Amino acid sequence: MVYWAHVYKDEQFVVSPSYARLILITSLWPLVALGVTFVRFGDLPGGGEQIAAAVLGFLLVGVLSGLVLVSLLRRAESRWGRAVVVVGYLLAAPLGYVFGIVGPLTLEAFGSAWQPDGVVYFLAFPLAIGLYGALPPICGAVVGWLIGRIKDRDP
Repeated sequence: MVYWAHVYKDEQFVVSPSYARLILITSLWPLVALGVTFVRFGDLPGGGEQIAAAVLGFLLVGVLSGLVLVSLLRRAESRWGRAVVVVGYLLAAPLGYVFGIVGPLTLEAFGSAWQPDGVVYFLAFPLAIGLYGALPPICGAVVGWLIGRIKDRDP
């Protein structure tokens, strides 16, 4: 969970969660990924089990990258700094989709035991999508945050 806290003079502690942004980011990743795949190929490839694994994987991409994005937006010192974080995230998001699609192909290196019918495969497939797919948006947001931080620190 991501929280933003303010401490006032009278020692009152107020916490406001940023669930709305995180839920939006998390839910958009699988919708966009499946939508792009459907538009590109005219069909969703694979069976129901592979589609369910892909949805879980892209939900993981949304959770991981969304947590980092919300955290960096909270840490940005200026409006321009927040804009650069969002731009970095959005510019890297298509690479996250591509890496998420290509990520499970690394499981084929382990042989026939990783075919789509095993329970272990069903757990590894979303994990591969999530880890490979989350890297580019996270890196893009971090680079944007660093650029904003450098710009804010310059006199």
